[in-house]
Amino acid sequence: MAYAVVTLATAVAVTVLAGCQKPEPPTVSGTAASSASATSSSSSASSQPTSEAATSSPPPPKSTRPPTQPSTRPPAHLAKAKRIYWEDLRPGMCIRNPSSASAKFITVVDCKATHDDEVTLRALLTGTRKWPGDDAVDASAQAKCQADAFASYVGVPFEQSRLETDYATTDRAGWSAGDHRLICLVYDPNDSSLARSLRGSHL
Repeated sequence: MAYAVVTLATAVAVTVLAGCQKPEPPTVSGTAASSASATSSSSSASSQPTSEAATSSPPPPKSTRPPTQPSTRPPAHLAKAKRIYWEDLRPGMCIRNPSSASAKFITVVDCKATHDDEVTLRALLTGTRKWPGDDAVDASAQAKCQADAFASYVGVPFEQSRLETDYATTDRAGWSAGDHRLICLVYDPNDSSLARSLRGSHL
């Protein structure tokens, strides 16, 4: 089988200029002299020491976007894995491949958990109890698994899909005993750690 609160601090620097008095401007003749004199008398009127505060540049605007809050959503709950007999597999079940091709019990997991294949069809192969041979069984199983059941499960015909099919059938002894069970599977050859369902994926 083959998902800041920004605190702005503005530092204001204050410089005190104490006991500083503007010097008298030089004497200027002509029209400029009267103008300079007016300026001089205006300046000399303020003979007391003054204090001047240096103005700082305006602070940048505060962000109106709220701070990122941690998610309070609980983690997704995954169904507990279970082992079932291979003939009891049903469409929609997600499975992990057994270590042995002849294993009769298969591990079924939640489709949101890592898995290898998904069941698309549970059917019976036609034929008598006489063993038709490996090639005939394989051809019949492949035709069924890539037919309408595939398109119904994935959403696109097999010929238009990137996905591949696999299947499980009985062995020669089981066939001769009347067991013609077929389980069709689908998997993504491009994703070895698939953790979502391929049902309706249109891949």
